[in-house]
Amino acid sequence: MSDAKEPPPNVPPDDDLGEDPGEDSLTLSGGIVRAAVVFEGMIVLGAYVLGEIVERPPFDYIDWNILDAIWGVVAALPLLAILLVAMELRLAAVARLRAFSREFLAPMFRDATWLQLVIICALAGLGEEMLFRGLVQQGLDDAIGEPYGVWIGLIVAGITFGLAHSMTRGYAIVAGLVGLYLGGVLLLTGNLLVPIVAHAVYDLGAFVYLFRMERLDDTLAADADEARDAES
Repeated sequence: MSDAKEPPPNVPPDDDLGEDPGEDSLTLSGGIVRAAVVFEGMIVLGAYVLGEIVERPPFDYIDWNILDAIWGVVAALPLLAILLVAMELRLAAVARLRAFSREFLAPMFRDATWLQLVIICALAGLGEEMLFRGLVQQGLDDAIGEPYGVWIGLIVAGITFGLAHSMTRGYAIVAGLVGLYLGGVLLLTGNLLVPIVAHAVYDLGAFVYLFRMERLDDTLAADADEARDAES
């Protein structure tokens, strides 16, 4: 008889873990990625159509130029820095947000390619900023006028942005604060392109952090299991 231990039934050998998620997993993940692309694309189309209906086309607030695109990247950096610091805090709300990200968001996009993630983030930045900053914030500002329109537009857009991301209470609060920040960026720059790029870069950076966090948690869990096995 061989002394080699056979792996338990239905458990793949260690060399295969994380390398071949299986056809069903890839099919499910691919379907989710395609659905995300279609969903964000529909937001872009919906924001454009709605803007044409109310005679406030969001594209009128966009000045396509390289310099403001660079400012959009710069504007995303404080958001990413706050994300990195906040997610390391030992708070119950942060723990719940980490658990939600690990259990819900990571499995949805784990098998997406980098190109797919870039497309999703670009469409999310374009469509959601057209809708919330271009239509809601700028539309209310234009409709109400000085001196209150700018603040009402900023606050309402931030709140509705948070509510649109209310998958958990903590996630909604964070999204609302991000929405207020992006609205402030629009007020400072006067170009919707800046928050569009900032939004897209932040989303992509959050994905990178999410997958890094997931791998780190898996590594720590595996190390803990090995330590327990060594002690037994």
